Amino acid sequence: MGGFAPTSSTIFFGKYADSPVTIGNFIVADLFACKPCELYFDEQAALKEDYDYTLQHLQRYGGVVRFNQISPGFEHRKNAGGAVSYRTTEKEAAAVKYVLGKWPDYLKLNPKRANQIILTWKTPQQQLLGRSVGQVS
Repeated sequence: MGGFAPTSSTIFFGKYADSPVTIGNFIVADLFACKPCELYFDEQAALKEDYDYTLQHLQRYGGVVRFNQISPGFEHRKNAGGAVSYRTTEKEAAAVKYVLGKWPDYLKLNPKRANQIILTWKTPQQQLLGRSVGQVS
């Protein structure tokens, strides 16, 4: 799976100035490529299905490819149709609750934005770097 970040913020791109490509970050469903595989979008994760699909790929394959210095523009919160036609605060809250329950070790609530989540996946290399020497399990 390969794709892009969910924002076009210049602040975001400064954060990843030294990392034009990462292998363990969230990929927004608005624009991504995926080799055919046995993984599917979880319909119970509607409105947060891209977090779930990214995590499925991370768990199964150990990584995804996110291009951090390409900024496609997405009108997905304002355009007619699609998720915009059924998105409500209640449905978004239910979706957040569902994916947090499914992936409690890899997602957390976004403290700055209601009904939004943050992917906290760490690649095996990041996990090892976070451990003390000799603490490999």
